[in-house]
Amino acid sequence: SLALLAVVGTVVVNITLGQERLYQRLQLQTQARHELRSALALIPVDLRGVAPAAGDLEEIAEQFVEFRAPLGTGVVCARPSSLTIDLPPANQARDVLTTWSSAPRAGDTAWVFSEGASDGAEDDRWDARRIIEVMPLDAPCPGSPFLDPVRDAGRPGTRLLVDQALPDSGLLGAPLRLTRSTRYGLERQPSGRWYLSRREYVEGAWQASAAVSGPFAAPVRDGVAGVRFAYFDSLGTPITDRSAAHRVARIDLAIATDATGRGLVAGAPIPTDSIAFRMALRNRQ
Repeated sequence: SLALLAVVGTVVVNITLGQERLYQRLQLQTQARHELRSALALIPVDLRGVAPAAGDLEEIAEQFVEFRAPLGTGVVCARPSSLTIDLPPANQARDVLTTWSSAPRAGDTAWVFSEGASDGAEDDRWDARRIIEVMPLDAPCPGSPFLDPVRDAGRPGTRLLVDQALPDSGLLGAPLRLTRSTRYGLERQPSGRWYLSRREYVEGAWQASAAVSGPFAAPVRDGVAGVRFAYFDSLGTPITDRSAAHRVARIDLAIATDATGRGLVAGAPIPTDSIAFRMALRNRQ
């Protein structure tokens, strides 16, 4: 009886450990795929809309990409001087003419649309100006047709001080868009593991990185990189030189999960997974 009980107990323990290892493997695999999907959902949103010909790709490398990310849009409702731009309140009662994902700050870039003299688009352009200072306005754009004098009374607007003078005419009512220098790359966090991280350039300095997904494999381990960017022109020719970033038409990204962690059960294998996808840039002209 004791011998049979020992055999049965051993079988039950082995089955239980096997089930626990299987459960752990499925759990880790699900988590790894979730992190891969997070990167897949996030990066293309920021990168597909960049305009390489306009200089939006500021730095390209295998382990990171630096670009001007969209921050918000607005309409010029007043121009007190050649160096200042006034924007309507972001919380207007009736219309929404100013909106941004994050309030503009010094170091961001304001792009003001300038319509040329001809009726066609051949002489239209976006004038880029670096923002020097952002100031709140208690009573923005007095008398402007873009604000309701009653409903929008007391709602604060925004004044942008830029580094270079803007054209003298054609600004009132002009569309404006805001961008901020942003970097995606593989960075080592305090835990010692590697994560896909996002940095923003604000007020003359790169801010602390924020991990957006991971952990992923180290930069290079056994020929596998946790995050690897590759750049190509419209003919599929690889581009590695920063001076040719204006010709980039497609960005490929490969991501591999980390297999160096420790499992919940000793001896349980750590599942690995990877994903590769291509991003065709829309604004290449």
